[in-house]
Amino acid sequence: MGSKDVRRAGIAFLTGACCSVPATPATAQEPLPVHITYDAPPTCPSEKDFVELVAQAGGRLVQAPDEQSMRSFVLRVSGNSPVTGRLVVRERDGSKDVRELNDPHCDTVVRAAAVVVALSLAAPAAMPSNPGPPEELPPAPESPEPSPPEESLAPLPVVPGIAAGIPADPLHDDADVSSDESPVKSRTRHHAWRFDVSGAGVIGTGAKPAMNPGFAAYLELLEETPELFAPSIRAGFQADMDQGSADIGAVRRTVGRIDACPFRAVVAQPWSTDAFTIQACARVEIGKIDVTSWALGTEYEVQQLWLATAGLVRLRWMSKSLFVELEGGAVVPLVRARFAFGSAEYPNDPRDFEVPPMAGTMGLGFGVFFL
Repeated sequence: MGSKDVRRAGIAFLTGACCSVPATPATAQEPLPVHITYDAPPTCPSEKDFVELVAQAGGRLVQAPDEQSMRSFVLRVSGNSPVTGRLVVRERDGSKDVRELNDPHCDTVVRAAAVVVALSLAAPAAMPSNPGPPEELPPAPESPEPSPPEESLAPLPVVPGIAAGIPADPLHDDADVSSDESPVKSRTRHHAWRFDVSGAGVIGTGAKPAMNPGFAAYLELLEETPELFAPSIRAGFQADMDQGSADIGAVRRTVGRIDACPFRAVVAQPWSTDAFTIQACARVEIGKIDVTSWALGTEYEVQQLWLATAGLVRLRWMSKSLFVELEGGAVVPLVRARFAFGSAEYPNDPRDFEVPPMAGTMGLGFGVFFL
């Protein structure tokens, strides 16, 4: 059995194990006004994806306020391994039904819940409390079923446990995965790109071999996925405080930078929707060093190029809307400028300095997701 069949068999098993609502033949019915409450960790499919999965499974709905809906669905997903989904289906008359789904993968649980919701929407609404005798009801008109197209008459592959009517997974495409791969390796990734803005207080070795504080601001684009390969790119700038002394005057460094972080590990607690992440990042910096000094009552200003690379490790706590992070690493200047304040009579001036060959950096920041 291929990995695609294993994934569909798991979805069918979860759906069959928790669903007691019989599916009815597809009819041209109007979309039902329903209310959906969806709560899942950031590594799971979003609410928009869940609604699309319901539609792909044949559920026709129009989202409405709770007081105007004919049915309401509440899906809460928690846990890490296994993932547990608790689906509450409440009718307009107050009756409700609770189902639980469990699977090692969050996307499988969400997809199975979407199939249950679609089947519930296809089932007839609650009947009146005192219906008339069955013989008083007019017989349903018989309508010939349309013949299927010729291509649909080809026999489908027999897979044990597959429920009829489960559509192909729009979030996961296993068509390019060979059948001899394991289910873990063949598991495709759920993509959810997000933007965030952040600011950080930083401290490290600047242009001089001495610790110096500064401030940085960033704009980041990242991929929200539970996989190890979760690329993100961040652009920003850093401005340092004056780094100098009374005899030199002032040494200031201003740089622009780009961070590329291809890998990320996620640590999530089963009882919470927040998570800790660890990223490995590479950085490129380009900017300038401004040096102001005085000699014999005259002020001198000198500018030099700052060009450096860095390797960083970033620890981040994140929720659905904000995050706090701590990062640290090593900076390697590619251009090492030397500043000499002496003269021919005094070549070894104590104010002379050179950009160090390697420096450390550390930052503490706060950010907000806006998409």
